Amino acid sequence: MQEVRRGRRARFAVRATVGLVAVGATLVLATPLSADPVTGGKSVLMPDHATFEGLADMSIGVEATGAAKFRRNGAKFPITGGDVREGPRGSIEHRGGMAFLRRGGPRVKFSKFTIEIGRNKTKLFAKSGRSEVRFLDLDLSDATIGGSEGVNLRISGAEGTLAKQAAEVLTDVFDFPFRKGIPVGDFNIRAQVG
Repeated sequence: MQEVRRGRRARFAVRATVGLVAVGATLVLATPLSADPVTGGKSVLMPDHATFEGLADMSIGVEATGAAKFRRNGAKFPITGGDVREGPRGSIEHRGGMAFLRRGGPRVKFSKFTIEIGRNKTKLFAKSGRSEVRFLDLDLSDATIGGSEGVNLRISGAEGTLAKQAAEVLTDVFDFPFRKGIPVGDFNIRAQVG
């Protein structure tokens, strides 16, 4: 009788061990690729001249806000954080932003940019008022992606177009029908990772 019980216990122990091994293997396979923290860098927006000239014709100006700066070669936004992994995939956070305004009239600001790099789409989200909105859609299909010592992620020539949510915000503020897909400019991203 004791030998039968011992046999059952042994078989149960083997099954339990096999089950735990299987669960452990499943957890290992389900673990995503590890992401590395983004520690610094900058992104530069090279404005689309035709679009910005069109805004000027409508008496709508564009200014850099906060830590962002407009220079000869574009608007610079300091990178403050985020995380990325191979692909590339992940998020890149920035300080500063852009304001659209009419002198003595309405004004709207988009700030605290976060670039979300996905498998099929790359989006730039921004804070506007008390809400987060999708500000730009970034097309990486013709962009150059690589890296170098000190700049672990380099994306050049990401085409930025106005996203639907941002177009709706601008339409409400300036009483003019802004549309999704208006070219805003090319983004060049230089992120320090790790």
